[in-house]
Amino acid sequence: RQQEPIPAAAVAAAIHCLARGNVLHERFVGVAREALPRVLPELESRQVSLIAHAYVRLGLAEDPALVLVWNRARQVMGEYEWPALAALVQAYTKSAFSDTGFSCAAVQRLTQLLDSGQVPSPANTACLVYALGRSQFGQVPHRVWGDLIALCGKQVAAMQTTEFANVCAVVGDVYPMGQVDATVREFFDGPAARVLQGSGPLKPVDLVKIVTGFATARSDQGHIVVAAVRKTLLAHMALMSPLLVSKIASGLHRLKVADADVLSTLDQLRTSRRSKQ
Repeated sequence: RQQEPIPAAAVAAAIHCLARGNVLHERFVGVAREALPRVLPELESRQVSLIAHAYVRLGLAEDPALVLVWNRARQVMGEYEWPALAALVQAYTKSAFSDTGFSCAAVQRLTQLLDSGQVPSPANTACLVYALGRSQFGQVPHRVWGDLIALCGKQVAAMQTTEFANVCAVVGDVYPMGQVDATVREFFDGPAARVLQGSGPLKPVDLVKIVTGFATARSDQGHIVVAAVRKTLLAHMALMSPLLVSKIASGLHRLKVADADVLSTLDQLRTSRRSKQ
């Protein structure tokens, strides 16, 4: 342990580097934990996000030190721009903590950025939408969700396949009781359908998320969804587990797809996989 206090920026950078390498150096983490009350007031918003993300990635999502991190993040929330805010919200929703004050502050900053006209990258948009939709955040107003979904519609063609799948998984089910409004339907029946139509075979886990999203939104584009299922079956049939097959079949049923060949193939796969277990 050094005699001189470790500079605040060095603490943030070191923890970030450990997380990027997936190295849980318990001695240094202990030193950093002791230093956090001193260094956090000196850190900028981006550095606070790096620490939060690092703790979660290193499996320290329940570490009590994160309470200090969330408190500091709330204090400097007005400084957050899209990349750091996306990383911060993602880390928070993966942690074991629930802080209404933090949630409200994050949503307020999100709203300010949306209203300012600043546009996040497609990756940042996908990250925020998936984190907020897959958590108990519970503080996102209907209007903000509408703005985020409209933004997804403009950016979905530039998203990575996994980002696209993650967005589909939550966009269809972000409103209470699965109530689907015009913005959600427009997303699935328009830009999302066009992206899916132009895609090649998908990873089975991504396909499940996409089919589930289209089905939850009660999309009219079932023919495009079943075509994507057919392409993936031809390329990755061996990777299909009974659970994935059941979820895909359920989604196609909700979409009222009547493709006998695909449905029969899924049924045969489900039966054969279960018989081998």
